[in-house]
Amino acid sequence: MTSGMAINTGRTITVLMPVFNGSRYLASAIESILTQTYTEFELLIIDDGSTDSTPEIIQSYAEGDHRIRSIKNPSNFGLVHSLNLGLDLVTTPLVARMDGDDISDPQRLARQVAFMEHHPKHMFVATSYRLIDEYGKTIYVKRKPANDYAIRWLLRFSMVIEHPSACFRTCFPDGSRVKYDERFRVGEDYDFFWRLAQQGRGAILPDVLLSYRKHARSITTSAASEVDLNYRRTAHAILEQQLGQEIASSLYELVDCYLLGKPATAATVKRSTKAFYTMLKSDTSLHPQATTWLRRHTAGVLAGALLRRGGGQTNARVLLAFAVYARRSLLALLARYLEDRSWLPRMFDSRPNPGSEW
Repeated sequence: MTSGMAINTGRTITVLMPVFNGSRYLASAIESILTQTYTEFELLIIDDGSTDSTPEIIQSYAEGDHRIRSIKNPSNFGLVHSLNLGLDLVTTPLVARMDGDDISDPQRLARQVAFMEHHPKHMFVATSYRLIDEYGKTIYVKRKPANDYAIRWLLRFSMVIEHPSACFRTCFPDGSRVKYDERFRVGEDYDFFWRLAQQGRGAILPDVLLSYRKHARSITTSAASEVDLNYRRTAHAILEQQLGQEIASSLYELVDCYLLGKPATAATVKRSTKAFYTMLKSDTSLHPQATTWLRRHTAGVLAGALLRRGGGQTNARVLLAFAVYARRSLLALLARYLEDRSWLPRMFDSRPNPGSEW
């Protein structure tokens, strides 16, 4: 792994955008970066062997703006290889991820650079987002502010960071380069951000600074099953590291419901809620200031895994088991639902400030 990176003192951040046959949305993505209010950036585009008009679109923009640098792979090497190739070429202390089908808000880079400059212990900061369809129509808006503790807790069960919304440091504290694990063809982001989190802090801003596009050719859609399996592998590793083998193994069924959509059973509900309450007791004893947040997110993960993704909302036996074994969490679940939709008065909101310590 390379260390001792030469820093480009003229610029602070590189926007890293890999693209493969992305001609339909690429112009909008590039323009959303070129119109940023923060102007001291380099836009590094890695064309991963495109066969459509992607190279011509890149060239047309690069000819008109010196901040654009492009590399074309001789063939399609894949997303993770292209990301690592880009990271090897970065000469700025910060990297912002961007996909060729998404749109960044004009304030995105300014907000993220300012946050990272004021929080030197943070390895990364992501943002809330707007999910849009192939035509740019808003499907929903997801505001999910989180501080370092919240991110670490949530990473036990799922990938909670929108990859193309993230800004991260180019090097770990020891000076070595950050890199993606190329053993993951897809689903590499979960492992990547967990490794960053182990080397420093992380945060998710409440600001909606990315329009994240969902369409049939996006990786999260076209390779969804492989992504889910890789996410499951990473979730198991995080659970084992954070909670130990005994508690972690009792949560594998819940993770399968949450990440793979495995049907929940009454027995799964019983085992999962027992393990969750053991975990909750330990978590609240260590971080009493986060008790309200922990209770609500415990309830939210249980319901999301067992009722929604595990299909329990249509299974009478699972619903009954949830009402019995998770009865202590029902009020917290209601509060979590209201909070997630911003229907709670601010004084009852438990969402953390991204820069707060707990």
